[in-house]
Amino acid sequence: MLSKEVKLDKCPMEHLDELVAVSREAYIDNYRHIWTDSGANYLEKNFTKSVLAKDFSDANIFYFFVSKNDENIGFVKLHLDLAVENYASVDSIYLERLYLKKAYCGRGIGAEVMRKLFEFSEKHAKKVMWLRAMPSTPTVKFYERLGFRTVAEGKIPFPFIKTEHSPLFTMVKNLQN
Repeated sequence: MLSKEVKLDKCPMEHLDELVAVSREAYIDNYRHIWTDSGANYLEKNFTKSVLAKDFSDANIFYFFVSKNDENIGFVKLHLDLAVENYASVDSIYLERLYLKKAYCGRGIGAEVMRKLFEFSEKHAKKVMWLRAMPSTPTVKFYERLGFRTVAEGKIPFPFIKTEHSPLFTMVKNLQN
């Protein structure tokens, strides 16, 4: 049973160095191939100590380590109170990032993490969870299996993205079902 093996622990500011290391490894493990520069620019814009440290000053941003057997194998970034199409900010929670190290993908861990995130969302009285996912990766199908539906389509707004990987779906799940 995964629920006892997989933990979701809030990341304190004191563990920022570990968050940087885990975030960079998990991201590059899975997404190096979508960038013409192997993701170097994206890493510098999103996963440095100074960038991540800024988020800790925002009370509506939460980072969690995903751990298994006391090893940090991934991370989550959530925003409380961030509106999405047809839903007010007070009703919405935005899952900005859920990345696992590649060795842990496809083993049910992501689904277990999502179950824990749904519980977290319910405790904060959220009606919907939303996220953005690339249709060129398995993530869209994963989120569809969990009840998310696509509500908008756009493009990744970063340089060095390979054209075939630039489409981006905004997906929403009603948490009141």
